[in-house]
Amino acid sequence: TARAQVRGYKTVLKFFPHAVSDFERTLALLEAQRGDDAGTWETRYVLLLWLSVLFMLPFDLSSLDSALSVPEDDKTAPQQSVVQRVVALCKAFLSSPGITSTAAGLLLARLLTRPDMQDPHLGDFFNWCSSEIRSDDAFLVSGCMVALALIFKTGKRDELARHVGIVFDAAMESCSGERPLASHRHLSVKLVQRLALVYLPPRVAAWRYHRGNRTLLENLGSVGTANASAEPSAAASRDADDVDFDIPEEVEAIVEPLLSGLRDRETIVRWSAAKGIGRVTARLPADLADDIVESVLELFAEHETDSAWHGGCLALAELARRGLLLPARLGSVVPV
Repeated sequence: TARAQVRGYKTVLKFFPHAVSDFERTLALLEAQRGDDAGTWETRYVLLLWLSVLFMLPFDLSSLDSALSVPEDDKTAPQQSVVQRVVALCKAFLSSPGITSTAAGLLLARLLTRPDMQDPHLGDFFNWCSSEIRSDDAFLVSGCMVALALIFKTGKRDELARHVGIVFDAAMESCSGERPLASHRHLSVKLVQRLALVYLPPRVAAWRYHRGNRTLLENLGSVGTANASAEPSAAASRDADDVDFDIPEEVEAIVEPLLSGLRDRETIVRWSAAKGIGRVTARLPADLADDIVESVLELFAEHETDSAWHGGCLALAELARRGLLLPARLGSVVPV
């Protein structure tokens, strides 16, 4: 547990064993744990991480579930399938304080995004989370947001697009109100930006800035040819970039809370919003991307707070890192 806290769970996961024989024994040990026992939270955390590794096994879960191979009149056998047992456990652990809820969200993401598990379990879980996000339990709200963010990070876009409408309204409501906890605001920004990436098809913007050659000699040698072909190629790439591409209304609604997140008083919220601005802008046509850059530059007004200026700097840095800050905008950016 200490190593997971220092290096992060992603580093620790690769050291867990992943034998098929460990599957049901690990689940049984996790079910034997008491969720209200604060002294054994490390055991629950490690078992949840271990199960998240075991659910990556490339076998149909029906072949690993002993409950499906016993007679119905056997009273000693489990009455629920493995999936039902794991989902019920994780829902209970999502309301736990600390990093146990993060491990439960990771386990749910690994389970529900499996090709053989998405229907109907994924839609049912989204409906449950959409209602619980509106509850007054701060720990449960955080756990649901973590789970949803991990699911939209792990799952395939084609499958998630069928259910994204279930979560959209609840996610936007979580961004619209002023939440006192910074963790809730951070998770709200993280969730809505991943919803936007589901609505937008994955693409590499043809209009982004391409860095020149790494040596001065190569740059000087290519000046003549570059000047001759720069304008036609840029115009052609921009025209090809905007053909047959419609922006959903949901994406336009998501951009607003991301821009508002740049003004947040907590650095972690501003940082997540800046990353979201960069990710969403990279999938937009050049004209709409330029509108977002213009909105970011409006944060550097004299009446804005220090947080807004810092958030604007983070967003500009993220846009520049991704090649989305074009040379035509440098005249407005450099004076800032």
